[in-house]
Amino acid sequence: MARHWQMLGLPWRKVEDEFVRDPAHFQERHYREFVSFLPHVQHFLYGEAYEREAGRGYGESPIHVVRRDDVRFVRITLDDATSAIELDVARVDLFFFHDVDVVLLNVEIAARRLPLSVAQDIMFRLGRAYPAGWDEQGRALHCARHVEWVSATGEILAASDFEKRERYLAGVCRNRSAEIAAHWEFLLAPMVPHQSKETGGLRYRHLEDYRIPGMGFFAMSDPGAVTRADYVRLGLNTGPGPSEGLPYSDAYLARFEADHCHDRFYAPERESASGMRLTCSAWGLTMVTGASPAAVDPERGLLGEFRHRYFLLFVLARFHKAALLMQADRLALAANALDINDRRSVGRFAQDMRLAMESFLRFSHRYWFHQASNQTQASEIFSLLTSKLGTERLYEDVRQALGAMSAYLDSESLRRQSRFFLQLTVVTICFMVGAITATFLGMNVLDFAGTTHLEKILAVTFVFTGVVLLTAYTVMKSRRLAGFIDSLSDERLSFLAKAQAFLSIWRREER
Repeated sequence: MARHWQMLGLPWRKVEDEFVRDPAHFQERHYREFVSFLPHVQHFLYGEAYEREAGRGYGESPIHVVRRDDVRFVRITLDDATSAIELDVARVDLFFFHDVDVVLLNVEIAARRLPLSVAQDIMFRLGRAYPAGWDEQGRALHCARHVEWVSATGEILAASDFEKRERYLAGVCRNRSAEIAAHWEFLLAPMVPHQSKETGGLRYRHLEDYRIPGMGFFAMSDPGAVTRADYVRLGLNTGPGPSEGLPYSDAYLARFEADHCHDRFYAPERESASGMRLTCSAWGLTMVTGASPAAVDPERGLLGEFRHRYFLLFVLARFHKAALLMQADRLALAANALDINDRRSVGRFAQDMRLAMESFLRFSHRYWFHQASNQTQASEIFSLLTSKLGTERLYEDVRQALGAMSAYLDSESLRRQSRFFLQLTVVTICFMVGAITATFLGMNVLDFAGTTHLEKILAVTFVFTGVVLLTAYTVMKSRRLAGFIDSLSDERLSFLAKAQAFLSIWRREER
């Protein structure tokens, strides 16, 4: 159970517990966030304080966060026709989890007074781990033209390289693994991709596709101006487009509101409604609301709720899926390495399965839960997230795969035991004749009383060697001897068939 977060040096630093010891500095936001979760989720997110003092209890939170403060802005050029847009980078975090080899990268970006189409385009193009392809001019499909991480002094720390088509092609050709874009590699350093030739204390493998999951909070001056097509594009992250035209067919989007929208407080026909609407898909979660002070208040408003409580719900759902994908990936690797004709391979597979079952058991009892909150809205949002990510089905798939592999190991163990008992039975039957004969005639069939010590030693050595060789030969022929014994006990077989079964003990097998 490696503490991966301790292996990262500068520019990363450990984020201390926000639950300070002095109640005078404890914020009400933290309290509201804490009480919104069920007790077992509270233990997962925050741990227990008295563990630090008494050494008992659940212990500290299994979530460990490290943060870097050198990246303050992101400068993004969407396409050739637009100029660069500079956005604030509020935080860059890495979330590690105890006993689970999963890390989640969190990058929070903020902007003000952006047109809705530009905000849609930023969300659509920025979250790309690597290009999906290139057009005839060599431009990366669905990616920003250029992305730069900028420091507080204006220094460019890293830039994207989507245009380097040969690098991505060569990476897949050589390593059978997609290369991560240069600006994302910079954020994850000093960790390095698993296929990289660079040295690094930690190596990572990308679990999902090139579309990085995201959350979006939109405070609109006029939420009523957001059309159904805009909500579809925000919820499914399809990029900008005309507000009057849907990006997909009417039949495909017939159940969009029922499947992807949380409309508890969305009622545009009522003036008393808040106008807040949540949309959820496999890509991420978005919230659209008005720009009133109560909505954009970072402590008590919807913005504060979105950045903290809903963010934690999002992290929980994504962590569940990532951990299960990692477990499924390890099971696939173990199964691919299995060679049933190689005893050492079977032994390694059995050891891998024992470790996998232990890890899955700890994950199930420590991290897996179906409900995160008893508060209606939070509970519904978490259920919506898990349903879109398919974590329940993935959990059952992993559990069934482990059960199938465990059943194979059990059957293999029973097969070895039955083969051992078969050999033992055959050897016992073969030596039973000699044992009964020696018992009937007595121990002193041959008189060695008058022989010398040397003759006695030679006799014992000769008999011992003969018995060992005969036993080994009997074990070697135990399967054929068992077949002969089975034929001998079958009353339906003739004497000739039984004789042929006896002679088949020494017949050469055809390969």
